Amino acid sequence: MKQHYVYEITNITNGMAYIGVRSCNCKPEEDIGIKYFSSSTDEAFIQEQKTTDNFEYKVLQVFRTRKEAADLEIQLHEKYNIAVNKNYYNLCKQANGYPDRTGIPHSDALKKHWSATRKGKNNAMFGRHHTEESCDIMRKAKEGLYNGENNPNFGKTASKITKMKMSKKKKGRKYFHTKIGKIIMVFIDDPILKTDNWIKGRGPKENW
Repeated sequence: MKQHYVYEITNITNGMAYIGVRSCNCKPEEDIGIKYFSSSTDEAFIQEQKTTDNFEYKVLQVFRTRKEAADLEIQLHEKYNIAVNKNYYNLCKQANGYPDRTGIPHSDALKKHWSATRKGKNNAMFGRHHTEESCDIMRKAKEGLYNGENNPNFGKTASKITKMKMSKKKKGRKYFHTKIGKIIMVFIDDPILKTDNWIKGRGPKENW
């Protein structure tokens, strides 16, 4: 039977801790600190656990479902403001089952890694194209998604200051429309968006 538990790992040399949630097919006391050392991406933190006796492991509570365990994890992360609390190894808070990285920028090294591992043949869509059927399914799934009360701006009116800001930002722009097959591409001739004869997201100027 699968076990869902919330745990705390504490470094007894400096008092820093890590709070997380775990689901496994064994008893928590036979898992944490033995087979499992947290879901942290900090390799130094994981390696130190494996090679020293500097850490203490606590199973805070065991639950029947993953959701119940995750709910407690979220509460504890909020209580101790883990994302910015220097006494915790956690790099971000948990929120509704997903890590909340609000206000936490990704490192340049991580961005380069993502870029390198998703380019060319590494991209899941490399050499593939959506069929007309799949395009139709995606199109229908989004139809009316933001209509009426579902629109985040429903019932809201932009203030005069907001309208002035939008107007100022768009002044001087020139729009060019080009039809490529069934698609109408809209290009913006905007000095703010130009960088060394490139349009962000559009490629070299000669291509558009």
